Amino acid sequence: MKNRIIVSVLFILVFSFPSMIAQDYFSLMSDFSTAEEKKELEKARAYYKKGDLKNKDIAAQDKKIDKYFRKGKKKAERKAVKVKEYRISQMKIYDKAYTDAFAVYQRILDRCDFIYQADANVANEIRDDASMIQKGANEKLVPYKNRKSKELKGIKYTTLKNDLNAVKSEGEQAIMRLNDTYDLYVAQDAKKDTEAAEVALWTRTKNKNTVAAYDDYMAEYPKGKYVALARAKKQSLIDDVARKAQAAAADAARNSQNNSNPRVGLVYFVQIKASVTKIPLANLAKIHTPTSEIVEQKDGKWYKYLIVVDQKGHRKYTEAKALSDKLNDKFVPGWRNTEANKQEMFVVGFMNGKRLKKIAEAIQIEGNQGN
Repeated sequence: MKNRIIVSVLFILVFSFPSMIAQDYFSLMSDFSTAEEKKELEKARAYYKKGDLKNKDIAAQDKKIDKYFRKGKKKAERKAVKVKEYRISQMKIYDKAYTDAFAVYQRILDRCDFIYQADANVANEIRDDASMIQKGANEKLVPYKNRKSKELKGIKYTTLKNDLNAVKSEGEQAIMRLNDTYDLYVAQDAKKDTEAAEVALWTRTKNKNTVAAYDDYMAEYPKGKYVALARAKKQSLIDDVARKAQAAAADAARNSQNNSNPRVGLVYFVQIKASVTKIPLANLAKIHTPTSEIVEQKDGKWYKYLIVVDQKGHRKYTEAKALSDKLNDKFVPGWRNTEANKQEMFVVGFMNGKRLKKIAEAIQIEGNQGN
């Protein structure tokens, strides 16, 4: 009983309110339609509803002939002539409704001026595709338009239904393709806003003129208008840092020999890197800038890199320790919570240019100097 009620409700919805399904095909592009165009679309909708009125008669005829088809009787196709005529008549009405609406939408799109040529080209391709689909739908209907009753007997009912359903489906598809073109037109405003935002960010990036700023721009707009320029400017900055670093390294090399350092007395530095291969100072810019404050020292097979602040070094351990903690907080998350409290960047001490083996020696010397 419950199932029969559900089926009855569905039957009523389908055959009493069929126009609800197709209503959207006649109210598209409303924001850009003139009053006259809206009237034309309403006429097309009314015509479509006229076609919907035939659904009840078609359903009744289908019910009558169903027994003949189920039993496979030869006279089934003859008995189906009337419903075939109903379906052809209905599809003629639907086709006119869709064709009229299609023409209105084409006129609306003719007024849509695209800002971007690439979008305009895509829009033209979509409209051409829509026209081909609509033409195909019309051509599928032509063979049925002037058929006489005798001729319909020789056409299989299933074939006729499939062909007419294809006509309806393609008519709707053609209209929706035109609506895709309209959506592309409307999306231009958002595209303009995006471009404006990119230009604003690029202006700020140029004003900052830092490696980090160019990286931020390229991360935000990986395919942006200024990516190539941002990449070139970033590389120019890195090359400039490298040149300065090389000059500073050459100066440091002239004033140092192996592990010696001409700085007199106790001095603290922060070691940020050690490697068995030489590292270009420009590659250390992410850890500390300017790289001119980074000195390379050769210790056996190791290349060690130390931060030399203002070319004097730190005279107090607490100053150097604060810098090493800051760097570890930034590049070694969680190091404070480890049991050994191990740092990857740590303080080293020099006494009269000679590196002390343990930092405790340097702290002791500093304490004695204080006394």
